[in-house]
Amino acid sequence: MQLEKRRSIKSMLAIATCGVLSQAPLALQAEELAWKSDITALRYAEKGRVSVSEAMMSFRREVGDDEWLSMKFSWDAITGASANGAIFNPPQSGDVQTVTSPSGSTRTFQIGGSETVNPLTQFEDTRLSAQVVNGQSITPTFKGEVVGNLSFENDYDSYGGGGSFSWDVFQRMATISGGISIDMDTVRPLNGNPPEFASISNTTRLGQGEKQTIQSMLGFSQVISRKTLTQLNYSQTRNDGYLTDPYKIITVINASGAPVDYLYEKRPTSRVRNSIFWNTAHHFTEDVAHLSYRYYWDDWGVRSHTSDLRYRMELWKGHALQAAIRYYTQMSADFYQYSLGEGAPLPAFASADYRLGRLITQTAGVKYSIPINKQIVFHLRAEQMDQSDADNQFPSLGITLVQATFSISDQADYSLSSRGPP
Repeated sequence: MQLEKRRSIKSMLAIATCGVLSQAPLALQAEELAWKSDITALRYAEKGRVSVSEAMMSFRREVGDDEWLSMKFSWDAITGASANGAIFNPPQSGDVQTVTSPSGSTRTFQIGGSETVNPLTQFEDTRLSAQVVNGQSITPTFKGEVVGNLSFENDYDSYGGGGSFSWDVFQRMATISGGISIDMDTVRPLNGNPPEFASISNTTRLGQGEKQTIQSMLGFSQVISRKTLTQLNYSQTRNDGYLTDPYKIITVINASGAPVDYLYEKRPTSRVRNSIFWNTAHHFTEDVAHLSYRYYWDDWGVRSHTSDLRYRMELWKGHALQAAIRYYTQMSADFYQYSLGEGAPLPAFASADYRLGRLITQTAGVKYSIPINKQIVFHLRAEQMDQSDADNQFPSLGITLVQATFSISDQADYSLSSRGPP
């Protein structure tokens, strides 16, 4: 399926899995273990929309003095319905239209009479991905990593690689970090990419779409006190190539508001995304609190603010409970349009994808950690997200996420709880 829909799902999965490889609080991680593995199962479900089931396994091992190797493999099964951009409940027109789904299947519907345009397109997809990281301590205060990754799905392939570093300075009271990666992606719908701004009745199909993504990051973290650590990161992502979603359409309406045609959308061929992320972790007597804020902007006109608060409470015998709340707001892209007027000149770009519109997302969640024995910890995480369109043009969306993780290592790690070794 096309990148923008994929990125939307991947962004949700990133939120869900960001803690898998670093379960310890930011400033309180134990010494590196000889090896460690995480086995994760995740279920992401939008009410009446997309459902994602994911299985992931990661493995990290020290392969020599000051050198380590890690691998991560994941499998995603995605099914359900994605909003295609059509307007709800159009008046009568009697036209028959055919829409192609991200799975390559077609769906025909009639406008008018007792029929209405269903603004959801059914699809199913699977994705396989792998990542390999090799890292080494170049000096006692400087570490570097090289990364390679690839992923495959029914209509989308991605290959990439990159590197990162971390440099401890000021008597190791601060750390400078950075990295860069490049991905080469291919968008290849089963029936080919449609011409941009062509009517969906047009059966013409083009070849596959190519695009390149370059991501870079520069960060700084500082120990404020024995119990407080803060960090500030700036990241930039540059996309070039085919960025249009081949499955999204935009409605053409007449003066009375009745749909008269449906056109495939058109987006710019480049996008520069920027974000600033700030996080502070404070360790109380036993508990740990994380407070973070992220500001995002791009040259499509999208702006967003994300505030996140997490509090981890240490309980009895190594058990721990973490509560989290998150609030997200987004401004719409410059070319986001709910519909186009009949007979009006076509704009340079236009998309009715609600994910480019004004959004508000509120999230609440908990994670419970249970030590099975000295080497195995089980984590169960659940979140409920409510996403709404600030312009009230699309219905609100409820999202449920459940994640279960087994963290296994060859050494006992007592830093995650208040209990001491026997």
